[in-house]
Amino acid sequence: MEADGESKSISSEHTFDVDTADLDQIKKCLLEQCEEVGLRLRREKVAARTVQLKLRYADFTTLTRRRTLPQPTQDEMMLYEVAGQLLVVEGIEGKRIRLIGVGGSNLVPPEIQSDLFNRTDEKRARVNKVMDDLRGKLGPGAIKRGSSLR
Repeated sequence: MEADGESKSISSEHTFDVDTADLDQIKKCLLEQCEEVGLRLRREKVAARTVQLKLRYADFTTLTRRRTLPQPTQDEMMLYEVAGQLLVVEGIEGKRIRLIGVGGSNLVPPEIQSDLFNRTDEKRARVNKVMDDLRGKLGPGAIKRGSSLR
């Protein structure tokens, strides 16, 4: 936190009960973390210009990878897409993971800048708002994306 109370970054980490090499389990956890980070970005009314992925292997080796986006985002699916790309580049297949984390940094005021013919950003923002409202009323587990149920 900065002195004026504004966050420098927003992140979520998960330590597995048992180290895992199960890529589906890792991706499911990553999606849940991206949902949490997206929600917190929207609540704090900021967008992330940089997405970071944190991995800790079974031998406690820890690494962080980052990617700066061309346009800041609050969208959990964009966070998930970028974090997933970083995960693929790292090449974790067959490696046992102890901890995974995702975060957004380089925070700026949100700007939804949609292309006149592409309403994807606008639609995602509406879906995120509905999901945020449901989670706020019924709890964080009230609604999940289908891919996180595997």
